[in-house]
Amino acid sequence: MLTLAEADAELQRLSLLKKSHLDEQYVARRSMRDLPATIANLSERLAKLTADEAIANTHADDPIAIGGHTYPREDIAEILGGKLDALPGGVRETTLTGLTLLDVALSRPLSTRCHRLARLEFHAGS
Repeated sequence: MLTLAEADAELQRLSLLKKSHLDEQYVARRSMRDLPATIANLSERLAKLTADEAIANTHADDPIAIGGHTYPREDIAEILGGKLDALPGGVRETTLTGLTLLDVALSRPLSTRCHRLARLEFHAGS
């Protein structure tokens, strides 16, 4: 036999379980509704990534041209790092340089390399 307090506690527990169950049903229905679009988007993304991979593999051994000069791929990280380190540390806006267009985060100094490259143009050189 349950006391009044025990019955109240059990009622609250059951109410929470019911609410949780209803929430899970809602999420499941929403997931089922969104699933076809998610599958289509992921399929399209896979197709684009596969095409990108094919292009990257085709040009894997091509040299890279930066600012009119052609460099071997193995030297690119060092060259770009040097060019980025040479930029002024207090840039607070989008800046056009000889290298690329950099969109620099307003609160982060460039010297820490905590910046976002908005666009970095590599051209396969010949």
